[in-house]
Amino acid sequence: MSSIKTTHDLSKDLTLVSATGGLTANDFITWGAKYTSRTATALILWDLLGADLCKISSDEIRLIATRTKGIAYVSKGGKIAFVLGKPCYFGGGRMLEAYNETAEMPSEIRAFRTIDDAKKWLGV
Repeated sequence: MSSIKTTHDLSKDLTLVSATGGLTANDFITWGAKYTSRTATALILWDLLGADLCKISSDEIRLIATRTKGIAYVSKGGKIAFVLGKPCYFGGGRMLEAYNETAEMPSEIRAFRTIDDAKKWLGV
């Protein structure tokens, strides 16, 4: 069973997302739909260190990138950091970066292995 918890630090224009358990592409898509209807920030930090992403295929990563385009527009010019601990999950994060770049989205996506590195890149 998966769990996604979202908190906001509006003083830093930051949304913190912490996920645990087995996640699917639909979990990301559903979160994105809810996020765009709530308080949006320019910076998003996904902590996926406690999540299991093994059931997400490369085609589903492309689907996540396509379906969550609205998040990039909501936080136009913003940054989205994904923290992924396992090497295979990190590779999926790099694929998401590539899809974002080829689609020329208005915000940046980067994958990181540590929360500290992600926070440095986000500037928080």
